[in-house]
Amino acid sequence: MASRVEMLMRSNRLRVAVAVSMAALGLWAFAPYVTSEVGGEAHVNAPIIRMASPIAGIVAADLPPPGTALATARTVRLVTARSIDSGPLAALHGEAAALAAARDLARRQIIELDSASQRLAGRSARFGRAAAARLAAAGTAAREALAGCEAEAAEAVLQRDRIETLAQQRFATFTQRDRLRAVAAATARRCAALASQADALGIETRAAGQGLYLAGAAMDAPYGDQQRDRLLLRRQELEIVLANAEARLAVLAGQISAEQARLARAAAFDAVLPAGTVIWSQPAPKGTTVAPGASLIELADCRRRYVEVALPERRMEAILPGERVEVRLIGSDAWIEGRVASAVGAAARWRHGGRQPGQGGSRAHRAGGAAAARQPGAALRCRPPRRRALPALVGAMLPALDTAPALLVAAPLLLTLAGLLIAPLFDLARPATRAVVVTGVALVVLSYLRWRLGVTIPWDAPWPALGFALFCLGVELFGLFDAAILYAALLKRTDRSGEADAGEARMAARPRSEWPAVDLIIATYNEPPEVLEKTILGALALDWPNLNVWVADDGRRAWLRDFCISKGAGYITRPDNLHAKAGNINHALTVTEAPFVAVFDADFVPQRSFLKRTMGFFDDPAIGIVQVPHSFYNHDPLQQNLALRDALPDDQRFFFEAIMPGRDGWDAAFCCGSNSITRREALEAIGGGLPAGSITEDMLLSLALLQKGYVTRYLNEPLAFGLAPESLDAFFVQRARWAQGAMQILFLKMGPLGPGHALRHRLFFLPTAWLSQSLLLLTSLIAPLVFLFLDVPPLVGVTPESALFHLVPMVVAQVGGIALLGGGRYYPIAAQVLGTFQSFRLLPVILKTLVKPHGHAFKVTPKGSDAAGGGWQRGIFLACTGLMLATLAGLVINAIPDTRIVAQGALVPMVAFWCGINVIVLFLAAMLCFGRPALRAEERFAFDEPVAVWRRGAREAVIARGIDISVSGIALSGEGVMRGEPVRVRLKGVGSLDGIVARCHGGRIGIAFAAGDSPARDRLIVRLFTGGMNSAILNVPLWQATRALLQRILTADLSLPASPAAPAATAPDDTRLEKRTLVLPPARSVGIATAAMARGGGQTVAA
Repeated sequence: MASRVEMLMRSNRLRVAVAVSMAALGLWAFAPYVTSEVGGEAHVNAPIIRMASPIAGIVAADLPPPGTALATARTVRLVTARSIDSGPLAALHGEAAALAAARDLARRQIIELDSASQRLAGRSARFGRAAAARLAAAGTAAREALAGCEAEAAEAVLQRDRIETLAQQRFATFTQRDRLRAVAAATARRCAALASQADALGIETRAAGQGLYLAGAAMDAPYGDQQRDRLLLRRQELEIVLANAEARLAVLAGQISAEQARLARAAAFDAVLPAGTVIWSQPAPKGTTVAPGASLIELADCRRRYVEVALPERRMEAILPGERVEVRLIGSDAWIEGRVASAVGAAARWRHGGRQPGQGGSRAHRAGGAAAARQPGAALRCRPPRRRALPALVGAMLPALDTAPALLVAAPLLLTLAGLLIAPLFDLARPATRAVVVTGVALVVLSYLRWRLGVTIPWDAPWPALGFALFCLGVELFGLFDAAILYAALLKRTDRSGEADAGEARMAARPRSEWPAVDLIIATYNEPPEVLEKTILGALALDWPNLNVWVADDGRRAWLRDFCISKGAGYITRPDNLHAKAGNINHALTVTEAPFVAVFDADFVPQRSFLKRTMGFFDDPAIGIVQVPHSFYNHDPLQQNLALRDALPDDQRFFFEAIMPGRDGWDAAFCCGSNSITRREALEAIGGGLPAGSITEDMLLSLALLQKGYVTRYLNEPLAFGLAPESLDAFFVQRARWAQGAMQILFLKMGPLGPGHALRHRLFFLPTAWLSQSLLLLTSLIAPLVFLFLDVPPLVGVTPESALFHLVPMVVAQVGGIALLGGGRYYPIAAQVLGTFQSFRLLPVILKTLVKPHGHAFKVTPKGSDAAGGGWQRGIFLACTGLMLATLAGLVINAIPDTRIVAQGALVPMVAFWCGINVIVLFLAAMLCFGRPALRAEERFAFDEPVAVWRRGAREAVIARGIDISVSGIALSGEGVMRGEPVRVRLKGVGSLDGIVARCHGGRIGIAFAAGDSPARDRLIVRLFTGGMNSAILNVPLWQATRALLQRILTADLSLPASPAAPAATAPDDTRLEKRTLVLPPARSVGIATAAMARGGGQTVAA
């Protein structure tokens, strides 16, 4: 069934038949609204304005008789009331008086409390001064007593010492000595006591200076402070009472004013009789008692005259409400423009200067009334007004869409679909065809904007509703601005493969010894061995004679140094990690000297022909960088988590295979951080290295080179394969770094807003798409909820017919145009799901970077075993689930008339359709939150070749057919081995690999290769990863990918997956080298031998 559908989709005959049918129907729907003329008897008439009494009372006005024309406006008191109930006003005045009295009492009490507080403050101050004086006097006396005591002590010590000397000489007795000793000791104790007393008085004095009184007599001062605190609390209570009273009085003032206004309105009814009207009748003359709603006067509004034309029935089909017409009265040569207000039976009524029905204006004031004047006839011409542009003409000719035929409403959509179906038949690679597609999309968008700006903005709504509508409009215009830049890029897509062929031929014509030298730098920080070994071996296997492979290791790992030495690659470290990756590469540039520098991330493996396909571009001296796409040999989170590995390409294919070739056509391609080669002379022109002002140094490098006249050329060929983010955490680390870096360049001199850039480069390098996409997607989720729960619509004046006529063709044209020009790499639903999923995390990062552009750390995307698969994004899942439940709840509430919040019930079906799309996107985004770990530690590749399996001790090999293969094992189709037994597998062009039979069942053999370094394993890596083999790049039709994506809703698995048990891996030696500059040059002989090994195939194995 799927193949049959695909065959039908690709059938040109069917495509042409459907497109022509749609175009014919659309044009036929517009056909009746081309020029036609009819005629008949006509009456000039005017609408009637009826004025009714809003109150019960007595008619007071004595008006002029009917037929009187009012040349100027006049105000007339038509009705006076018989009685008025003023009781509510008196009650309001009474409450206001009571509150005013309470307010005044509170004010007086506050004044009294302030006075009492001041008195207490004075009393406390007097007590403080008295206590301080007493303490000062006591301190002085204590110090004087201490001084006297110290003098006595000194004299006693002198007497004691003198007697002791005399006693030793036998001139004094020991009794005298002991007595003087006792006197000296007593004097010392007394001095100590006096010193303690003086210290205590000093402490009391200092405490008194801070308001703390330690003596009992002065304790009255703290009591006074306590009284003041109580008074302060009471004052605060009174202030609250006062504030409440004043607030209530303010409310009462408004209520009193409203009640007075009500009484004034109830007392009498004054009406303004507009100028330019005629008094038609006065049903209630002066003195008549009337009830509310009674008719008082009728006026004929001659300012809005209309013409009633009697037409034959056969002409009525050509005259529809809202249609643009011209009328010429008999006896006049002037044609008057207008619109058909209504068509009933054989009478079509036309109003001069009227609006199209459904776009404003009241229909009631145009009904009824006798003819103000008569003419014997008139000619009614339905034809385009003169001197009008085509877009305005089409809109002017159309009737009101809510009464138009269904085919007319669907005509723009039919014409849009016809154009999208027929365009691929004219070779989309031709610039003229692409220009026609872009022009057609632009016309549809301009027609939509004419309706969007002219009809859907509620200019007379309250400011919150108007502000919300303008915000939604601003976000939409922001998104259309970035869409216009995207279309400009897709307009000039290039294919440089022919130039690459010519460059390769020129290179092949030269002796290999004359090929320029190339330094290939692999920047690494903390990637595991299973990632780095592939990149290093792939780089060493490049088909280039003068190549230096360097590993710039910011992690300074001893095992990586040893690995590079063993394989023949150069190894570089530096004394610091300043400026992260850019600093690492810049340091490597200072210790290398080749005229060309290739840069690869640690997980990207170059194909053997990478340099041969890219170096020819540098024959043009204006080329500074040659960039190739980032291709992946594993599956990204969208493919993995939604189980779309074989139904959807990775999400970066559209960028690298559609957008970048388009940017290249404008010379606006940029370096993408890996898989590029740069002219060293260009780097020296900007200071000798990569700019370090942004964490996305790659884009900034291209901008800096543009300022110096160097162009980045893009070759859209998969010449290097790497690892897509292997977990959701790794995905967000990568995308957040990209978004932050893109926002940072806005604030740099080298950025798109800096000097020296052409206008096209400024536009193409604006990073606003990160912000506009996040805002647009999240606003599209939230806007329906605001409408459903708050009755605040994002746009007004929308009916199902107008949405089908204006909105749907715009969406179809934009999406279809991108799908056509994107070369089959654009999948709108997948882009919507992934964009919504990442917007929850990226929008805060973007806004934070706009507020604080600098100071963000460079975070390396985890790879290999460091990127733990599985897990889930709890915050995003809860947000998606909450928005889904809120959307469904809003639809249910507004589907029930008794609980409906939305006043415009006609909009609910359209909003329900919008919400249905949102629920689908949110559900898929919620599924994406559950990380599905990879089933295998290594990626597997299809392998359909004969394989010899040698059992231990066997003389003959078991010949099996390969199914798939990876670095860690191989799957074979065959039998003849037992599970668990050791075997040796011989692969053509690789050699022999030891392994163990992991499974053998049902004619399928699974062999796990033995771990460890070996030449055969190196050759296997080179063969798998440098020969163009990949398992992730797919070419899937749009309809098939969309079907597979929607089918995931029916087979949703929202359980938390468990990571498969991975085999125990030997952890590398974690020894770190000294922080210094270390340069170990590559061993050219080893590197060349490795490349020769890769080229030698079976001969190397045979040797």
